[in-house]
Amino acid sequence: MGREAITRVEIGGEAGDVLALLESTELVLRGDIRRRFPRDRLVNVHVDGSALCFTCNGESVSLHMGAIGAEKWRNAIATPPPSLRAKLGLERDAGA
Repeated sequence: MGREAITRVEIGGEAGDVLALLESTELVLRGDIRRRFPRDRLVNVHVDGSALCFTCNGESVSLHMGAIGAEKWRNAIATPPPSLRAKLGLERDAGA
């Protein structure tokens, strides 16, 4: 999975430069602002101009990463991470 981007973030009244990491279970911000957002709690994920915007645990978040980058991240967040079975290329009904 593992996407990463150096971006500007706005959370409530705070703003800063961060390294954003999209992991299989969470979105992590490291830098001027440090936060961890569980992927299953990200709601209202959308692109607004050049920013990826979402709400998590009552906080409104905007990651300014450009329109193309924001759209790619939105798609990645909307797509569930693959299971181990899928990563290994195993068929669901294939026997051992």
